[in-house]
Amino acid sequence: MVKKTTEHVSYHMENTDIELEVKVAMAHTMLALFNLGYTEIHLGGLIRIMGMSDAEAAKFDNSIVTLDSNFKKYVDDLSQQALVQLGIPDDATVH
Repeated sequence: MVKKTTEHVSYHMENTDIELEVKVAMAHTMLALFNLGYTEIHLGGLIRIMGMSDAEAAKFDNSIVTLDSNFKKYVDDLSQQALVQLGIPDDATVH
């Protein structure tokens, strides 16, 4: 059975011990899906897209995160936080 979570995705991202760069990459991948109309993200599938092994991703196969209308602001805030923490200048071009 797939467990559907009602908590905002930021709860899961903030309470997960992963590098900031990975959090930003995952958030932007989810934002792309959100912009295409997807509001429920299967975490096991997302983790596989990010390049994790099937064995590691399988630990998340029973989880779905629901993205809400605040998700874009969360991604913007997380991205800004990453720029500051990583010491990337404001005028830098980030790809």
